[in-house]
Amino acid sequence: MLVKDFEYDGLLLSDFGCIVCSFDSAGLETVTNGSNITFNTSPVLKGSKHVLTNTKYEECLTTTFEICKNPCNHVEQSDAYFNIEEITTITRWLNRKEFLKFKLIKEGYENIYFEGSFNVNRKMFGDYCVGMELTLTTNRPFALYETIKKTFKVTTANHVEIFKDISDEIGFIYPDVEIVCNANGNLTIHNAIEDRDTVIKNCRAGEVITMKYPVISSSISTHKIQNDFNYNFFRIANTYREKGNKITFSLPCTMKISYEPVRKVGV
Repeated sequence: MLVKDFEYDGLLLSDFGCIVCSFDSAGLETVTNGSNITFNTSPVLKGSKHVLTNTKYEECLTTTFEICKNPCNHVEQSDAYFNIEEITTITRWLNRKEFLKFKLIKEGYENIYFEGSFNVNRKMFGDYCVGMELTLTTNRPFALYETIKKTFKVTTANHVEIFKDISDEIGFIYPDVEIVCNANGNLTIHNAIEDRDTVIKNCRAGEVITMKYPVISSSISTHKIQNDFNYNFFRIANTYREKGNKITFSLPCTMKISYEPVRKVGV
């Protein structure tokens, strides 16, 4: 891991006077990109060919690395060792029963984060704790990009917007959506990349419609939106060759979306 610092739950490793290090470096290491997929197949044509029956991500990202006190802060040799209070402080910070935001302080990773928690072991030299071994377990087989927010301001019927998805995962993501209707009528949002329509009937000017998959709600309590929705929740998509989402709105409105694209990078 070519990095010296990281952030976890809003605090930096350097805040504790420590850096990422290696106590037994051979110079080279194998870095995984994670995102390993298990391909399950079934034979056809008397076994001369296999077809995919399903695919899945087999495991979440994990990694192990070591930390020590920053030698630049040492005055005496004893300053390199961790006392019990320092050990418990760092363990309490990292060893949590929940997955929290973890970010590498590294060029290219500024807007990328993971969610995970640590197991912590001490590195001992005789009676002295000279460092700690940290094993990070994340809750996904990939990282996420910091939240992308986009506002579409639609002033006329059949207005078209182009939005480029940056996710590394081919397929689709359901963003959080807020729509402020600026006219009465039936609202259809068409995304050409999937040839998919999101339809909400009987919208009213000033109505605020919120989608947080799989829930939709309206600011107007008398609008029985569950009866007027086709349950095609709006989504952002991409294919291997195309990331542009061509979105057409049938009514004037303002739509805000937010989502976190997948980043298939190692840790």
